[in-house]
Amino acid sequence: MEHTFMRSFCMISNLRTMLSNVSVPAVLRDLLRLIEDAIPSSRGICDGLGLTSNQPSVTHREEFHPLPSAVYQALLRRLAADNTLAGESAYRDIDSGATSPSEVLNPNAHVLASVMHKGRRLSDAAHHVGDSHVSFCHAADNDRRRQTATFGQIQMLFVHNRRARSGGFQRQVFAAVKVYPSLSAADAALDPYRSVEGADARLVYSELSSDIQVIPLDDIVAHFVTCPYRAMGAISLSRPCVAVLSVQEV
Repeated sequence: MEHTFMRSFCMISNLRTMLSNVSVPAVLRDLLRLIEDAIPSSRGICDGLGLTSNQPSVTHREEFHPLPSAVYQALLRRLAADNTLAGESAYRDIDSGATSPSEVLNPNAHVLASVMHKGRRLSDAAHHVGDSHVSFCHAADNDRRRQTATFGQIQMLFVHNRRARSGGFQRQVFAAVKVYPSLSAADAALDPYRSVEGADARLVYSELSSDIQVIPLDDIVAHFVTCPYRAMGAISLSRPCVAVLSVQEV
């Protein structure tokens, strides 16, 4: 297997170098886009990741993999809903069969175990549960981030390479997150932390949602810790809850 991997790597590297040569006819140089779509060069993989500041540093990188279907669909939804990420580009599912002028969204990515972002280590839950707990909201809501933050757990970190309408490529680190659902209005009225002024804590339901959200790292506000909550006295919540407390702003 090692021999096959090394041979394939060398073949791809040689082909990429050959097609990048200015002496190669333009019709062949266009094939370089296909190679970069399928297997991006590892050089500068974290350059230009679409973050506003403090670019992330990858501390551990795993193999190049197709994205799970749920993550791929969540990424499509986020790009469709957020023009700060997609710009003028429109993307479609690789399996859609559509003939519209939109770009096919690359279904592959480099999966990360962890990444350093703004001095904080972020990790998926499989590698470190504590570093996977993050609160997040849209990065544009800077003045309301704490008030509108959602609490969740990182299921996957990945570097994604997508082609823009301009013909260039954009690489960006994303987190695939499952959310701790917010309390219903009836249960929220019984949250004892709501009445504690200045307490950056609240109750959320303890069972993670089944849906996946894909977010850029700039949406992440802070790490948080959880603590099981047991209602006291006459308080009766409809579902098991945990208390969440923000501990480190990212």
